[in-house]
Amino acid sequence: MNYDIRPLDIFDLQTQKDVSRFLNIIFEQDFSRDELQLKTYTKSKAFPSLYMGAYYDDELIGFNCFISHDLIYNGEIVNCYQTCLSSVHPKHRGTIFISLIEEAKKILRQRGAGFIFGWPSRSSHLVYTKSLKFRDDFLGIKVNIPASTLLSRAFFIKWSEEKELSVRDAFLQNDFQLLRLKQQKSGDTIKIIHDENLIWGKIRTRKVGFLNLAYFSVGGMIIANPYLLQNTFAKLIREHAITWVQVILHHSHSMAHLFGAPIHSRCFEPLIVYDLNAKTSDHTKFNFMDGIKDVY
Repeated sequence: MNYDIRPLDIFDLQTQKDVSRFLNIIFEQDFSRDELQLKTYTKSKAFPSLYMGAYYDDELIGFNCFISHDLIYNGEIVNCYQTCLSSVHPKHRGTIFISLIEEAKKILRQRGAGFIFGWPSRSSHLVYTKSLKFRDDFLGIKVNIPASTLLSRAFFIKWSEEKELSVRDAFLQNDFQLLRLKQQKSGDTIKIIHDENLIWGKIRTRKVGFLNLAYFSVGGMIIANPYLLQNTFAKLIREHAITWVQVILHHSHSMAHLFGAPIHSRCFEPLIVYDLNAKTSDHTKFNFMDGIKDVY
């Protein structure tokens, strides 16, 4: 079969219709024409998000999005891309997806991108790691902080006022860029708490027995004063009717040292990384939280 693999103009009306129709079939949910842009299009200082399509007989049969992220590394911007919405029509599954991602690698390498990263589903994980040579990392950290000023104290490490929090040699998610992206899709459901520090996220619910309990899912944090972080969380708890605050971090996250009683766990969906122009390793620090994921 002869496939046509190419970048897509997501602002073209016909392309929007093709992609929306295709994603509705693959994921069996309603993707409006505007939704893809609202969830994935970022105006990076380097290049915008990349959208790749595979066509057969002028019909879209494969798609992948690469969200452009201006990560921060030692004070410098490193343009990297999050792979998401990986999808191929059931009749065409096989090497076409590999060809699509390989073509994207070439384009992003020419753009000067640092690396590609993401959190693949179970069905695509092996393709990324075995066929496409992505490195995976299953380890994560979860902290569930009770929404009680008294009980929450045990979940923070005592930090002296003079001690600094080092983020040297760590890739930081760009929280201001992420906030713009998440707010354009979710609007007021994104909550921001700030004083000396800033915490952003959303309120979610979880069914526990017969009860639906509300909790605050932290999407990201900007820590200017780690000594006062407990106060920022106390403000969050005062301002929102929740049962607990959930913080999920990559295990190498610099801010993991701020929390007590962390739960180290094997992630259901691992972080995957493929180096383009940057060099990462199993020892690289990724200051990633839940809010960077496309599904957040």
